Amino acid sequence: MLPWLTVAAKIETHQGGVFHVVMRSPDGGEFPSTGCVLEAIPDKRFVWTSVLAPGFRPNIGSKSAVDVHKTVFIEIEPAILTVQLRSLRV
Repeated sequence: MLPWLTVAAKIETHQGGVFHVVMRSPDGGEFPSTGCVLEAIPDKRFVWTSVLAPGFRPNIGSKSAVDVHKTVFIEIEPAILTVQLRSLRV
C-alpha cells in the first residue's frame, strides 16, 4: 500500500500564522486542510489547529477532507519527538 503524501504546504511559524497542507491519498485524491498556528517556540513546541483560520478567526465554511477538526501539539525534546493529535468530530 502506498503512503499518504504531503504534496503542498504553507506554514507561517508565528502565532496566528497560516498552517495549510494538501495531502494526497494512495488512490490519488487530494485533501486540503487550513488552520492557524497557536504556538511556535523554536526547538521546543509547535501547536496548530483547524478550528481557527489564520489570524485566530473562526474557521467557518472551511473545505476540509473530513468533518473532523483537530489540534496538533508537537513537543520537541533532545532525541525525542512527541506528537499528540486531538480530534473533535463536528
